[in-house]
Amino acid sequence: MYKKGDKINEIAKAVGVSRRTLSDFFKTLSDTDLTERNNNKKQMRKEYQKNWDKTKRNREQDITYALVKRQHDIDVRVLSAERHFN
Repeated sequence: MYKKGDKINEIAKAVGVSRRTLSDFFKTLSDTDLTERNNNKKQMRKEYQKNWDKTKRNREQDITYALVKRQHDIDVRVLSAERHFN
């Protein structure tokens, strides 16, 4: 049996095919693996972004709303005080 690290020439000679044929075969395998791996990474990234949106974005909106409301209340007080003193 062949194991990782064996030379392509040795495997090609034992199998009875050319080195080029065996090399092309290994490339197609690795391309398929890379494509599948990239698709898995894309799917995992989508899931991560979806979960991040659910957890982080809502909190950020709540904080932003609270800050805007607080600033609004402060501005109302300032304007109200200016109106009464002028």
